[in-house]
Amino acid sequence: MVDFFTVPTVTFRILFCFIVLRHHRRMVVHFNVTAHPTAQWTAQQTVEAFPDDEAPRFLIRDRDSIYGDFFRQRLKHMGIEEIVTAPRSPWQNPYVERLTGSITHECIRQLSTRNAHLHPDGVFRKHTPARIWAIWRISQRLPAKALEQVLFCRSVGKSISS
Repeated sequence: MVDFFTVPTVTFRILFCFIVLRHHRRMVVHFNVTAHPTAQWTAQQTVEAFPDDEAPRFLIRDRDSIYGDFFRQRLKHMGIEEIVTAPRSPWQNPYVERLTGSITHECIRQLSTRNAHLHPDGVFRKHTPARIWAIWRISQRLPAKALEQVLFCRSVGKSISS
């Protein structure tokens, strides 16, 4: 399963996140971010997600226009059959839609002013996509209070034990 979702940045730019999820284990295989997605970039991400003949037999995707002819040709060359969901039917790809919703919610929560932290020198610490992914992974294992403590300690450069 593949999907795109958008994440706003602190500077109000929109980043496009591409995620590949294995259906049988609901495991994230690949995750990458770009400001300007193209069919060539999307096809390359699919190749990187399935190296060494690990490609699945089927790939579920929505009808987004970013999946152009180049993307479809690359999938055909890799021996992957596309399954395209019906128009405006996110429930046909529920696992990836739930994951993208959780990540988007966590990104917005972490970028809110309530959770924005300052460095000791007063410079705002930007949340990069890699940091957002790490924060989301941590948030799945920790209660909310512990998560805020971890984020605060990391943002001011202290260890949790100090």
